[in-house]
Amino acid sequence: AAAKPSCIFVAGALALAAAGASRPRVQPPRWRCVQRQRTSHRQRRRASMHQFRPVETEAGSASDSGPSASQAIVELMYRQFNTGNLNGTVGCFTEDCLYEDLLFGSSAVVKTREAFRELLPEHPVFMMRTLAETMKFQPPKIAILADAMSEDPNNLKIIVEWHVEVNGQPLEAGRGISVMTICPRTGLIKRAVDIAEAPWRIVGAVMVHCIRGVHLA
Repeated sequence: AAAKPSCIFVAGALALAAAGASRPRVQPPRWRCVQRQRTSHRQRRRASMHQFRPVETEAGSASDSGPSASQAIVELMYRQFNTGNLNGTVGCFTEDCLYEDLLFGSSAVVKTREAFRELLPEHPVFMMRTLAETMKFQPPKIAILADAMSEDPNNLKIIVEWHVEVNGQPLEAGRGISVMTICPRTGLIKRAVDIAEAPWRIVGAVMVHCIRGVHLA
């Protein structure tokens, strides 16, 4: 009687084994490993910039077809700017132009040509000339030179990567990028956005207070 349960257990196990052997074996699912292609930040940036084409700059990298009208107005603006020609610089912009300096936020956003004319003298290039005239000394030659320029002809946008030079020598922490939109009707600059390294633009802010202090004295 004591062996009866064990016999029942063995018989049940054999029955389950026989039933399992008669069933078709189900293959486990096979997982396919898909490796996602990783792209670097530089690759993504190049992909998003595919519609831009390189154009000629002062550093080289010439274009076979020569500068377009959009490129020409931007190059003219930099020439006028580097010579300290306020009217010539402002004349490259539309009357309803929008200028933004992202470093200074809303305090450096102007929405008309005349407002831009009032803001421009506070730029370091113009401020140095004003300070030299006030203090009676020979001003250093400050210029913004384009390292690379790209154009999106479909949307009339120009992107300029630039650096600052003082007396022909590159200024430390004096690089920046400007994005400009050209007006299709007038061919002038309708919008300009500057993104500069902080030390370069802070120089101008400090010089503003210095010159104002001299005038008050």
